[in-house]
Amino acid sequence: AFMLEDIAKLGVAPDLLQPDVCVAPVQMTVLGCWFLTRGIEASAARIQHLTFSQDAHGMDELVNWLLPVSKTDVQARGTVRSLPCTCVTGAPHTFVLCPLHAALTLGKTVKADFGADFVAEGTNPLFPNAHGKPLSKDGFIRTIRGVLEALHIPLQRLGPDGKPKERFSEHVLRVSGAQFLAIRGMQLIAIQLLGRWGSAAILRYIQDAPLAQLP
Repeated sequence: AFMLEDIAKLGVAPDLLQPDVCVAPVQMTVLGCWFLTRGIEASAARIQHLTFSQDAHGMDELVNWLLPVSKTDVQARGTVRSLPCTCVTGAPHTFVLCPLHAALTLGKTVKADFGADFVAEGTNPLFPNAHGKPLSKDGFIRTIRGVLEALHIPLQRLGPDGKPKERFSEHVLRVSGAQFLAIRGMQLIAIQLLGRWGSAAILRYIQDAPLAQLP
């Protein structure tokens, strides 16, 4: 995992200059961590799957994402997960780690790159590459690694055999998001429900989180 809060250190979004990566790499990273998505779920997401709920004044207050119930959801029934604005009181409402504003910024970026008609056609990819196509598995991983590289986070570590191994793969956002929430005190059952875990696999994902809470 990586520390999601490190994303806030980015002054500007990194220009990854690769046609097969996401056009909004930071927003995909933030949303993927908050919603605990697998790489295949991010690649399969469509614009129509992300919606917003308004308050009594017509202001966006929730971002809603229709996601698979689980990785074995062969009938594609799906379930909606919703998150509010998490901006710190008094902070500008463009806080990069806020899921609501990450989603709003994502929409603006996609519209600017591909036009209003692309967005209006809800079946287009939520996280398109430079060609407006869904991300491949490799494109998803390249996107995440590009963001982390811009933060000077090492992308490799030495394995038991002394050879370098890649640190981040398709489940990196799911693992990092689970640890991010666990460190901040979210109950295990809430993380499990948000991430649509039907097993105890989450325990392996957050096993390092208690160490971060030590004095």
